[in-house]
Amino acid sequence: TSPCPRRAGVVQCYIKRNRSGTNKLFPEYAVYMKDGDRFLMCSKKRPNNKTSNYLISMGENDLKRSSRNYIGKLRANFAGTEFQIFDAGWNPTAFGDAEEEGAAVRAELGAVIYTSNVLGSRGPRKMQVAIPKLDSDGVARGGDVLSKMKAHDYSPLTSTINK
Repeated sequence: TSPCPRRAGVVQCYIKRNRSGTNKLFPEYAVYMKDGDRFLMCSKKRPNNKTSNYLISMGENDLKRSSRNYIGKLRANFAGTEFQIFDAGWNPTAFGDAEEEGAAVRAELGAVIYTSNVLGSRGPRKMQVAIPKLDSDGVARGGDVLSKMKAHDYSPLTSTINK
């Protein structure tokens, strides 16, 4: 995969949520381009995890970690205020088994932090989003994005904050 070229301008998308039938507890989400309703990716909440954990796939209705369409996951903390986005690599604690198969350790692709506003639960929350900056070769070298955000070390990151 590669980023959208700058000449494409702003790309508007929308999300469809499917909570029908067996998807009530573990809903499925699909992202489409607004122009032409082109499918981009889908996601599903994974069962049996301590925190919210979503599998992300580029194949419509192809929501298996073993699939070639699997591109990564989104993981939340217990409170649902911090989110990390990972690629399709293996968990570093389970990497010993994966190393024999020629797999790579997963990389953090970005992070999101929500904080409540002054009014508490009423009104919009503050949202911070960050991704690692790319070097001259087009490779992300930001490392642990969430911990850098918490330490207010934004130098290796591209970030945005809504106000």
